[in-house]
Amino acid sequence: MKNLILNLFKDEDGQGMVEYGIIIALISVVAIVAVKSIGNKVNTDGYDHASKMMDVIPAKK
Repeated sequence: MKNLILNLFKDEDGQGMVEYGIIIALISVVAIVAVKSIGNKVNTDGYDHASKMMDVIPAKK
């Protein structure tokens, strides 16, 4: 029984996959934050530009 427990602690077969999973999770978080930040800027700039264009166009009567 003692040997079985010691072998479980020495076994490193899944270590690489866990490391890849952590790296993918970190990249995903960075990508989500970047997209949200850029998306808000594009959204705000787009509405500002559209609103200025609407102010230039005369209203029909």
